[in-house]
Amino acid sequence: MKVLVTGGAGVVGSYVVRELVESGEKPVVMDAAPLPPHLAAEFGDRIEFHQFDIGELSPLLHLLLKHKIEAVIHLAALTGTAPDDYPLLKFRVNAAGTMNVLEAARLTGVRRVLFASTRTVYPDFRGTRHGPPDYEPVPEEHWTDVVRPYEVWKLAGERMGEFYQRQFGLDWVAFRFAVYYAAERVIRHGQEHAMGRLHTLMARAIQGVALSQPSGADHPMDIVYVKDLAGIMALALRAKTLPHTVYNAGSGTTVQVRQIVQAIKSVLPGAKLDIGSGADFAPGGWRSCLIDISRAKADLGFSPAWPVEKGIEDCIRRTQDLVNAGFRIP
Repeated sequence: MKVLVTGGAGVVGSYVVRELVESGEKPVVMDAAPLPPHLAAEFGDRIEFHQFDIGELSPLLHLLLKHKIEAVIHLAALTGTAPDDYPLLKFRVNAAGTMNVLEAARLTGVRRVLFASTRTVYPDFRGTRHGPPDYEPVPEEHWTDVVRPYEVWKLAGERMGEFYQRQFGLDWVAFRFAVYYAAERVIRHGQEHAMGRLHTLMARAIQGVALSQPSGADHPMDIVYVKDLAGIMALALRAKTLPHTVYNAGSGTTVQVRQIVQAIKSVLPGAKLDIGSGADFAPGGWRSCLIDISRAKADLGFSPAWPVEKGIEDCIRRTQDLVNAGFRIP
């Protein structure tokens, strides 16, 4: 199957490309940013890379026709960590860009489109069985409540994909990602939300810099290693049928911050990380939830391959490789 990966130079995109290449595929990859030199060296002629803006329909149409693309893994987006001060820019990339993918797929006969969405389309679960202290898993059919531009456009993308499926017969699936971690995020750590602080823990441990925080060790998180996100995308790409249009993509369990710290220290015994008891780990922590992955298990055969100890170890090793290749942790 000839596959296009949009946003293939990004964090999740590069892991999806790697997953495809290692399975023998030669994907077509596009991104608004140039392919980083270390990825260009790694992938070589095993991919075909094109640089252009997802907001432009014409080059996308040309690319799909030229390569006779059968499936698109659509990951190009301004992420939720980007500031909310430029909602029109997020609309152009995240909403209009997704519309371009859908329309180009319809016009060129693409069979299947896979879309990266987010678990933050779900509401505030405080005071419900899905919030603390029970954290009952959240199924895909739970109602949504979006506020920030990122979530608004992601949910709009889900709905438009479902429309194209009903109206034009496009095979469409959206994946609601849990909080994920990756070496490339460690290199670019610094945000104050839970994802940012998770990567800061690893960054400081690798640097040998002490980090102390009075509270947060008891905070539960559903975190998934980026390689598992690439894995679930590959499963959906190869599935004969996709019974549902939305799948949660997480770890299937919660871990406390203290367990994450322990996993880091097992890899870097000299790490000076001191997180006090309590659940106040990061701003917005009340949005924590455990997303139910039983649908993905049943339909796709998805089983997370990277439990936190194994995933943290691999993430740290990959970060160290990036540092040795010349990247700098701020």
